[in-house]
Amino acid sequence: MTSALKSSAAAALGGIVLTLGLPAPVLACTTCNSDTADAVRARLLDGDLVANAAAVLAPVPLLAAALLLVGAGPAHRRRGGHG
Repeated sequence: MTSALKSSAAAALGGIVLTLGLPAPVLACTTCNSDTADAVRARLLDGDLVANAAAVLAPVPLLAAALLLVGAGPAHRRRGGHG
């Protein structure tokens, strides 16, 4: 394995260990275990789940397109392209 692949695998393994090894802080979340959180979950997961999921995911393609445009901008200018 290359060194980049080894460090990537190590980072992934570290993330898994941290995620699985920290249940106490997750369970101690006062916001997650509140009446307000229960009400929000009930509203999101009611009979209109598909519409709620669509509303939450609708801006994702627009945000991805904006990131691509911003990321491509400086490279285009460096090459000397116009408009």
